[in-house]
This record gives sequence, C-alpha cells and structure tokens, in this order.
Amino acid sequence: MESVFDSILPVFGILVIGYLAARFGFMEEAAVDGLSKFVFNFAVPLLLFRKIAQAGLPADMPWELPIAYYAGVIAIFVFTATLGVVLFRRGPAEAVSYGAAACYGNAVLMGIPVVLATYGDGASLPLFIIIGIHTLVMVPVMSLGYAFAGGKGRGLGGALGDIAGDLVRNPILIGLIAGLLYGRYGPPLPSVVDETTRLLGEASMPAALFAVGGTLARYSIGGQIPHALGLSVIKLVLLPLVVWLLADRLLGLPLLWMQVAVVLAALPSGVTAFLFASRYGAAKNTVTTTIILSTLLGLFTVPAAIWLIGR
Repeated sequence: MESVFDSILPVFGILVIGYLAARFGFMEEAAVDGLSKFVFNFAVPLLLFRKIAQAGLPADMPWELPIAYYAGVIAIFVFTATLGVVLFRRGPAEAVSYGAAACYGNAVLMGIPVVLATYGDGASLPLFIIIGIHTLVMVPVMSLGYAFAGGKGRGLGGALGDIAGDLVRNPILIGLIAGLLYGRYGPPLPSVVDETTRLLGEASMPAALFAVGGTLARYSIGGQIPHALGLSVIKLVLLPLVVWLLADRLLGLPLLWMQVAVVLAALPSGVTAFLFASRYGAAKNTVTTTIILSTLLGLFTVPAAIWLIGR
C-alpha cells in the first residue's frame, strides 16, 4: 500500500499546489483557463496522436475493454438518474445531472497522470483507447439524457446539434483519429515531430493536474450536501466495482487492461459534469459540491482501489 501512495501522492500534490496557487491569487482565473485550454486543445491531443501513431491498435481490437468500461458508466448513469427521481425527489433534469456527476470522471486531466504514474507506459494503449472514445460515448449519452428530461435547452433537435458540434470540434477525438490514420498510412514520425510531440505530451500531465486544482479553487460547497456525498460514494466506490465485475469477472480482460479501466472508473467526478449541469440549468450547486467532495475523498479511495486490484 505504501508504494501505491508513493506513486499517487505526487499526483494529488500537484493538484493541491494548483488549488492553492489559484485560491491565493498567484494564478488568476484567466490563467487557469488558458492552462486548461493548452492541455485539452494541444498537449493531450498531441500526446494521444503520438502514442497511437507509434503503437497502433491491435490487429484484433479488444472491444471488451470499452464495453466493460462504458457499459458500467452508462449503467451507473441510468441507476443514479433513477435514484435522483425516486429517492432524492429531484426533477428529471436535475436527476440527469446527478447521473452525470456519478459517472462522468476526470478521465483526461487526472486519468492520464494517475494511470501512467501507477502503471507506466505499458498502460498507454488501454488508457488511450478508453480516453479516445470518451467524448464519442459520453457527450451523446449526457445530451440525450437532458433532452429527454426536458432540461433547459432546445429539445431533441438541439441536443443532436450540440452532439454533432461537440464531436466535430473535440481536439482529443481529432488527435485519436489523426493518430490512427497516420499510424496506418503514414511513414515513421520524423524525429523533429516525434520529439516535439513527446515534449508536449510530457508537459500535459503536470499541467493537467495543476489546472484541475486551479479550477476547483473557484467553486464552493453548497446545494444538497448529503446528496453530493451519496453521489461521491457512487462515483468512487460503486462505479469502479461495477467496472471491475464487468472487466474481470464477466469479460476476463488481461490484468493491466482491467486495472486501467477500474482506475479510470475510480477517479473523482469531472468538471465536465458541472458544464453539462450549467448548460441545462439543473442542480449546479450539488454537482459542484460532488466534484469537490469526490476529489477530497479520492485522495484515499483512488489509492485504495489501485491497491485492491493489485498494483
């Protein structure tokens, strides 16, 4: 367990430094936003492009990996949204926000540093398979959920338009597709391009964690705190348990691939859940509180999950 903490604590340490820097005015909101855009629009897509272009996908694509991960995520989304209506007595749109907070993890900004720090470069392929199609799966699920729930928006037609726009403009999806195409049809990466993308990729991990901490500094705890605590438990405990059952017990994934899927599922709620709640005007305060609480609790639950499934 000590070795797990040794690999994970520096990851959370950078996040805390980012939080303190923004909280005490050393980083303004605009600077944090700029850092986040650098990570999401440039560093991570180029990291993804380089890894996929060099490694390629297996000849027999292991579809069991994304099936195990996203079947678990969607199941928890539906379960929690239903719980939001039946148990928490929320309206349909607010219940969808509850589902989003319980299943939409910080897969990019925290997932990449945590997984690579724990398992090394050998985990890159399963990591980027899941992350590469994250937007492709999650944006339609969230947008359609709000559309059918009647959230503040433009109905089903507007939701479909939002989905198309989000997918076409998503830099990470573009990086994945570009890497696949180049790896299949292009020559080996020129040394200058390889080194440039490598350096940017290495910058993505600390920059992403710093940006997460800086972003959290602008939020405060409010809304339904008991509900947020329950959502945090679902996100940090129930979701990784479901993904583990699917990946290990049902589909029998290789150990490393199972570990990557479970660790990604065990991450705290991501800021994207708040962005959806804000877009559709539903349970913003509760989602914000869930993000904060799950991040604090994740300092203990993420290492525990890594230890339980075997580092």
